Amino acid sequence: RFWAPKQENARRVVFENTQSYVQGKQEYISRLRYQYQTAEGPQRDAMRTLILDEASTVDNSKLSPDLQVFIWQLKGKP
Repeated sequence: RFWAPKQENARRVVFENTQSYVQGKQEYISRLRYQYQTAEGPQRDAMRTLILDEASTVDNSKLSPDLQVFIWQLKGKP
């Protein structure tokens, strides 16, 4: 029982670094970026928060360079 949480955490870390997980996140964030670019006002602010939240669940260095720049730009905006 003592090791169960540690083993589950290790499995989660391995899963989050799989190619399919990263690719899925990349595709999802790309769709969110399009929605962000077409949104206005409060909806745009909500999309920004959602994108940054999703980006925090994946190693950004594994994303495409254009998404890395996009996320970096979002982080710089108030």
